[in-house]
Amino acid sequence: MKYRITALLAAALLVLSLGACNKNQEETPKGANLNFGKGATDIYIYNDLAIQDVMIDDFDTSKYDKDEYLGFLQEEIDAYNQGASFVPQTAAEGEENFTPHYTVPVSIVSSSAENNRLTVQFLYATAADFIKFNENERFYYDEKSGQTLQVGKLAYADASVTGAELIDPDNKDGGTLNIQEILTGKSADRYRYVICNFDAVLYGDGEVAGYTANGQYDAEKDCVTVPAGQTVVVVFKQ
Repeated sequence: MKYRITALLAAALLVLSLGACNKNQEETPKGANLNFGKGATDIYIYNDLAIQDVMIDDFDTSKYDKDEYLGFLQEEIDAYNQGASFVPQTAAEGEENFTPHYTVPVSIVSSSAENNRLTVQFLYATAADFIKFNENERFYYDEKSGQTLQVGKLAYADASVTGAELIDPDNKDGGTLNIQEILTGKSADRYRYVICNFDAVLYGDGEVAGYTANGQYDAEKDCVTVPAGQTVVVVFKQ
């Protein structure tokens, strides 16, 4: 996203306004892992498979106006949303007091500009929206290996997930997660998977239930770091 930042800052070069340093907290993952959002490669996977991520970068608050910058960014988001396919969320059978988690393919959910650092969090309806909106611009992508972010319900995963050997972080003896037992159990719908191959730190609703050995699990933060260029599979349990 370096290119996008540079281009939009050039358009937003203004004298600092009084509101430039005010926080604008609209939404953060509800009931989420509170460690999310502190790193520039953080990605959050919701139980409904929506994606949230964070952009953190240098932002000279003496030269640039946050709201002006966000206005240009919103224009870019609006242009993407107009051309994107979108299926609105609907209530599940028997669900009452339903409030849609997302209403457009991409939106800004929070922003702040403090201490010459700009932080913006984005919500994406799908992983495909995440990839397409950020195509060739996320500064942590390894363009040589392509960008992969796939999410889904474990019950519908293919062999690349169901056949993977996943470390079970709850097994103190270093055992693996028994996916077949999960899939034939009554709680299979509580599990979802993520496949990622670029530099990222993956958080999600619930807890990490399993991850491939090339991922780096942080027990304290309950997240998995994906090394750039390596494909890591993570399973979350709601």
